Amino acid sequence: LEWSLKKRPQDVELRETIAGIYETMKRPRLALAQYQWLIKRKPAPPKAKLLAYRITRMHLYADLGQESEQLAALRALRRDYPKNLEVRRELATYYVDSEKYDEARAEFKAILAMSKNDPATLAAMAKMEKTIADAKRRGSRERREEERYQDWLLDLQQRAEDF
Repeated sequence: LEWSLKKRPQDVELRETIAGIYETMKRPRLALAQYQWLIKRKPAPPKAKLLAYRITRMHLYADLGQESEQLAALRALRRDYPKNLEVRRELATYYVDSEKYDEARAEFKAILAMSKNDPATLAAMAKMEKTIADAKRRGSRERREEERYQDWLLDLQQRAEDF
């Protein structure tokens, strides 16, 4: 396929196939190069395909650990497709994973404003709230354990002085 690409560099279907194979092979850097070409090609791809390419590119940035590029791609997608629920869900998921819960809540509220009682969004919000509550409980437990440890050290020090 790579040899065919050298012979026909403008073949869109061939590039899509190669990009998919690179993704399957877990070679995100090579897949990203193909998707970059597909996004920037002239004439521009249809809107639905362009959206799919851009979402896939954003996921490849995540696979490569390029968080700033991933966030920039997500924000550009939100700017270009403000009413697209999939884009909003991707951004909300990014914020939840980054523990930016206020931004995630704002995205979830925007999704719910566009699509009343969306079950996927309601489930994601409930999961996020549970994660926040668990983190608070874990934090308070850790503080109590630290206080107990400090008390134990102080008690040990006082007994040593008495001895």
